[in-house]
Amino acid sequence: MAPIFWVTSASAYHQAVLIAIVPVLCEVFQTDIGTIGVLVGGGLALSAAAVWVWGKIAHRFGLLVSLKAAIVGSAVAVTGLSLSAAATLAGLLPAASGLAAFFAARLLYSASAPAMLPLGQALAHRSSRTAADLLKDIGRLNGFIGVGRVAGNLSLPSVVAIGGAPLWLLSGPLPLYLCALWKLRGAREDGQRPEPEAAPVPRHRTDLPKLATALGIQITTGLSYILLGPLIQSVLQVGAQQSAALTGLCLALALVAGTLAQLGVKQLVGRHLLAGQLIAALLGTGALAWLGFGETFASVLGATILLAMATAVVTSVNTTRALCAAPRADGARAATRVSSVQFAGLALGSVAGGYLGTWDISAAFWLASVCFFLAGLIVPLCGSHEPRPDLQHPKPIAQSDGVST
Repeated sequence: MAPIFWVTSASAYHQAVLIAIVPVLCEVFQTDIGTIGVLVGGGLALSAAAVWVWGKIAHRFGLLVSLKAAIVGSAVAVTGLSLSAAATLAGLLPAASGLAAFFAARLLYSASAPAMLPLGQALAHRSSRTAADLLKDIGRLNGFIGVGRVAGNLSLPSVVAIGGAPLWLLSGPLPLYLCALWKLRGAREDGQRPEPEAAPVPRHRTDLPKLATALGIQITTGLSYILLGPLIQSVLQVGAQQSAALTGLCLALALVAGTLAQLGVKQLVGRHLLAGQLIAALLGTGALAWLGFGETFASVLGATILLAMATAVVTSVNTTRALCAAPRADGARAATRVSSVQFAGLALGSVAGGYLGTWDISAAFWLASVCFFLAGLIVPLCGSHEPRPDLQHPKPIAQSDGVST
C-alpha cells in the first residue's frame, strides 16, 4: 500500500498548492479570478464523472493496470501544468496560449488523479481480511490526503520566505509519482483479476443508502467551507483580510484534527462500524448547529474542529461499509461510485453555500446540520446491518510484488 499512500498524498499536496497560488496564476496568465475559478470548478465536475468511469476500467482491465494508468496521466498533467506556467512567465508563450495549455493539463489531471484514492481503497478491499483492517487502510489513505494538504499549505510560505518561485511547487508531486511507478513496476494481481461477468453484478440493497450518505456529508462539507469565512467576518465584525487569516487558521487546525481522526479511525471505531458512524454523525450534527449559534471565534474554532473529526470518521466508515457490502470482484466500481458521488456533493454544497449565504448564514448552518443528521444517521439505518468481521477475501497481491503494507 505504500506507493498508494505516496500518490494520494502527492495529489492532495498539488490541489492545496493550486488553490493557494490562484493570485499568482491570475498575474501570470493576465486573467481574473473568475476564469481560474471556472478552471478549478470545471476540473471538479470532470472528476466526478471521470472517477465513475475509472471503476469500469478497473473492472475490465484490473486494479493495478488502472492505478498505473492514473499515475501516468497525473504525472503527464503535472508536467504540463508546470511547463505551461513557466513558459508563460518566461515569455515563451503568449498569455492566452499558456492559459489554454494550462487548462488542458488541468483537465487531464482532473480526469486522472482523483481515481487513485478509490482504486487504492479497492486494493485494500481485496487484501483486507477483516472489516476492521479495511477501515484502518481506508482511514490511512484518507489521512495521507490530509498530510498532503498540510504539506501543500506549509510549502508556499516557506518557498516565498526564501525567495523561491511558487509556480514550481506545482511540479512537487512528480517525484512521488515516478517513485510509485517504479515501485509498482513488478506488481501483479497473481491471476486474481476477475473475469468479466456475463451479466452486471446486481446492485445491493444497501448501495443507495451509502451513496446518499456520501452525497449528503460532502454537501455539508462544501457548504461549510464556503460559509466559514463570512461567518467569522459576521461574528467578529472584522475586515476581509482579517477574516481570511482567521478562516485559514480554523481550516488548518480542523485539517490537522481530521487527519488525526482518519489515521486513528480503527482505534476510535473498532469493529462496531455502524455504531461508530452514528455517534460521529450526532457529533457532526451538533457541530453544525453550534456554528449556527456561534458568537465568538473560540466557539467557531471548536465547532469547526469537531465537525472535521466527525466528517472524517463518517466518511471513512461509510466507505468501508460500502466496500464490505460489495463482492470482491466489484470493489473498484463500489469505491469509485462512492468517490464520484462525493465530488458531486462537494460541488453542490459549494453552490448551495454561495446562495444560502446571501440569505442567512446561521440558518444555512442549521439546514446543513439537518442534512448531516439525515445523511449520517437516518439514511444508514436503511441498511443498518454490520458487515461480517471476516471478509474472507483471498489474498490477491503478494507481499513481494511491491505493494506491501
